[in-house]
Amino acid sequence: MSRRQCKPNFSHPAFAAVHELGLPEQDEVVLNHSVALDIYGVLDRTPSDIDGSISSANVRYLRQEKGFLVARKIVGQFANGVSRKVLVTYGEREGNVFDLHRWDWSQDMYNREGAGRIYLSQQKQFAAQDPVTGIWVAKPEYVLGTKISTHRTIDQEDVRRIVERYGIVPLHLSRASL
Repeated sequence: MSRRQCKPNFSHPAFAAVHELGLPEQDEVVLNHSVALDIYGVLDRTPSDIDGSISSANVRYLRQEKGFLVARKIVGQFANGVSRKVLVTYGEREGNVFDLHRWDWSQDMYNREGAGRIYLSQQKQFAAQDPVTGIWVAKPEYVLGTKISTHRTIDQEDVRRIVERYGIVPLHLSRASL
């Protein structure tokens, strides 16, 4: 199967939902994980939330002005079964659940190199920007690269299905490629 040429759907409702939050740094948002796959039309299920990475200024704004909370979330699991947890900025607005981070995580990169954080500026090189809102969306290859090696069943199913159906190959992210 040849690789499918994916294009983001910039009219996807996630862009409007994030835009309506009134973030002070609108162009310092990268939508990622399942919502990004949905924006590219390669996800066979409805995402449960809007995942993304945001700047420190946007985190402060959401927590101080919009009442978003800090929560711990599992982002991966080590081979020994221990969960990898990170702090997230979490909130709900008009039926949308937001799960926003200061950085993204690649368990695969961590397993190979001992470092797995992927900062906002680094994510943008693997993303497309909405010309209207300025919000970025991660490309499917990048998202799959963050899902490999998580040991989470849903992530493994997403990777397998998307590779089989669309021929999209996950990026093996590395510190050198960032």
